[in-house]
Amino acid sequence: MSISQNFPTSSPSLSLDFANVKKLDPRVTFARATTGAYFDANGLLRTASANVARFDHNPVTGESLGLLVEEQRSNLLLRSEEFGNAAWSKSNVTVDSDVVVAPDGTLTGNKVVENTTSAVHVVAQNLSVTSGTTYTVSGFIKKAERGFALIALINGFPTTSIQINLTTGVVSTGTGTPLNAFSQDVGNGWFRVGFSLVANSTTNAAANFYTSNNGEWATRIYLGDGYSGIFIWGASLEQGAFPTSYIPTVASQVTRSADSASMTGTNFSEWYRADEGTLYADYVATQTNIGTVVSVASTGNTNPLGIFENWAGTNVRVGIPAVAFLDSSGVAITANTQYKTAFAIKSGDFASSTNASTVQTSSGDYPSYVNNAISLTIGGPSSAGSFQYVNSTIKKLAYYPARLTNEQLQALTS
Repeated sequence: MSISQNFPTSSPSLSLDFANVKKLDPRVTFARATTGAYFDANGLLRTASANVARFDHNPVTGESLGLLVEEQRSNLLLRSEEFGNAAWSKSNVTVDSDVVVAPDGTLTGNKVVENTTSAVHVVAQNLSVTSGTTYTVSGFIKKAERGFALIALINGFPTTSIQINLTTGVVSTGTGTPLNAFSQDVGNGWFRVGFSLVANSTTNAAANFYTSNNGEWATRIYLGDGYSGIFIWGASLEQGAFPTSYIPTVASQVTRSADSASMTGTNFSEWYRADEGTLYADYVATQTNIGTVVSVASTGNTNPLGIFENWAGTNVRVGIPAVAFLDSSGVAITANTQYKTAFAIKSGDFASSTNASTVQTSSGDYPSYVNNAISLTIGGPSSAGSFQYVNSTIKKLAYYPARLTNEQLQALTS
């Protein structure tokens, strides 16, 4: 029998279709103490009010990506959209403010214009960093007369840079060893680009944004023509090994609070079956820590049942952490990639498939606290400290009150 013929015919007792509905089920309790950014269906960067869930979109195609759930982060750079401000030092450049439409649809984009000196042409900001801590620098940059730009972290870091082709968005290494370099096309010629790096000193470091005539770090010193430049907006330096949604700043550093989404009480118990069931998630994996896509737990339990991304730095994983019958889906994680994972559990019988992969199975004692589960956590950390936020989007979650067959697990995730 084919996979398609084995697709579950029974209805899930819980179905949360975030991407299509674009609102929360009333049974979900949601909180975020601050505003937060997301892209709307028209590709514009928008701001959601405090305690309002964000439903993100691909800024180029308009595709609905689902519920965005992120950890708390801070933007350490000041005047993130005001490169003409004194918070930014200028070397052999001038800044024209509010001359181009920014990714949020406002006329707040800046132009960094090179002078006629044979030198580096750069805007920079100094700030304190801590040795051994990982930071991620980023900015929204767009082609003007110059089709290339450079971003570097120096001083408190080993001098490291990336080179950006502003026509294609392709990012390459300029010098040093940038970590997790990225480029996101956000439409209208803008790219959000950046990289991560570990500070090697506790001191004042510098985040530098350069115009470039050829996209090569080795020839960053060049003779400017007095009028060419690049467009720039929305600079950020976050403490963390990957970027999160943009956090605007003015005169001080700004912190975006974490998202929290859960179901408890009868909102949970009305659909959860204690002796067997199947969890399903359609989500995007984005980063290097162990992210919790969805978990079910009892009071005080540090080993919840759930679906996790990037377990041990490699794979999609499901199961009950630290318990012998932990089960892997056997699928390696690739950043910014969509996954569909199903995890079936019944006493002595556990199985999983991701993206229709070969079903992985295991067995073991059924712990009593699974029978006593009282809550569902969506995209947020489990009660185990090593399990973090998913830091990405979740398109859909579902729960079937039965241990689906192995064939059905593959069909569900195809």
